[in-house]
Amino acid sequence: MLGVPFAILGTLFEEVSTSIGKSAVKKRQESVYAMGFLDMIWGAVFFLILALFFHNGPLTIMSWWTLGLRLVLEIFQAYFVLEAIAKCDRSTFGFVRVGTIPILLIVDTLLGYTISPIHLIGIGLICASLLFLFMNHGINRRGLGYLILATIGSAITISLYKYNISHGNSLELEQFIASLVLVIFFYIMSRFREHEKPFQLLLKPRFSLQAATMGVGNILCSFAYIFAPASIITSVTRSSTIVFALISGRAYFHERHVAIKFFGLIGCVAGIVLLTIR
Repeated sequence: MLGVPFAILGTLFEEVSTSIGKSAVKKRQESVYAMGFLDMIWGAVFFLILALFFHNGPLTIMSWWTLGLRLVLEIFQAYFVLEAIAKCDRSTFGFVRVGTIPILLIVDTLLGYTISPIHLIGIGLICASLLFLFMNHGINRRGLGYLILATIGSAITISLYKYNISHGNSLELEQFIASLVLVIFFYIMSRFREHEKPFQLLLKPRFSLQAATMGVGNILCSFAYIFAPASIITSVTRSSTIVFALISGRAYFHERHVAIKFFGLIGCVAGIVLLTIR
């Protein structure tokens, strides 16, 4: 299942970028809007290059109405995610986002994908680990409202994305359009609401690294959805996020309750193993 290593590697790149951005927002070196701009800018460029030079088939957008709906929801979704990143512990962010999976499981079933019993066990194990953390103070509730909204929103936007690329939309073109819309939105908010100069941030090595790693991560995770159902890929990305977020949360942000989170991590890793069994 080629989508699994794509998802894991993409998540690792995204965690590097997210940790840089969270630290910068905390130190007031950038706003959440500037972070959103940096997160999206290179992804938009990469997808444009892929669309123009490396795509062998026709570049088409067949599902316009679902694409339009996705674009509107992506703006809200991106804002909720950025606020959650800024306010939540890294480990909390990783664990709670697992809640997207049960919703996607239902959607995948409705779309005709066959989810095997072993995959159901894996998803159940991940959800049980999340419940264990909630019951044992392994999750900090600061910023939890934004995180729950982001978790629910992800299930909707991912389902629309999967539907679109499965019904005639070019992956590269759809992702370029989505990235471009978000780049424009975050640039306007950063430039005119926060009075920042987002393009000048790209000239600084730290923020340049933040933008580049997120761009690569977005591409890898986007292509992962071609090779497997959305619930499987999202299970892998969410669980990988927990692993990397727990590591960065402890090493970089000095988060507490590591022992409890470690037990939750074991359950999630076991769930990933079950999800990769064909």
